[in-house]
Amino acid sequence: MVTSLRPVTYRAQAWNVEDADGRIYLELVSGLNETPEMRGEDQPTLSGSGRFARNHVPDIRSIELRGWAEGYGTDNPERAEHFRTKIKLIQLWFDPSVFGELSVTLEDGTTATINARTDNLLTEQLIGWKARVSIELESIDPNWVIA
Repeated sequence: MVTSLRPVTYRAQAWNVEDADGRIYLELVSGLNETPEMRGEDQPTLSGSGRFARNHVPDIRSIELRGWAEGYGTDNPERAEHFRTKIKLIQLWFDPSVFGELSVTLEDGTTATINARTDNLLTEQLIGWKARVSIELESIDPNWVIA
């Protein structure tokens, strides 16, 4: 289930993802209400069946954003140029080499924040100036901070 969360902001290297003209729209699709992946192993019983249960701890949280980006203008070449600028901005904002702070506004008006790094960025170009965008992020902080 998609939780409609607008705006989504992501701060990395002092960039803040808030598109003033509304031509980039992102929603949090997964990673808020799901549990993080766990780390830890149970110990096998050498002389019998079964295992000894050991502690498992939260490790990594997978997060996915989906939305769209589009160019604008009075003719197709101008729309295509603005579209390319939007895609370059998304690539800059969601640079996989740095951790950033993902912040989403929840349905009750509170804000959930988590440190995350881009794992994958996919675009599906629909027409010359519009594309679907899917951004997969990974957080080593397993819990969101909600304020």
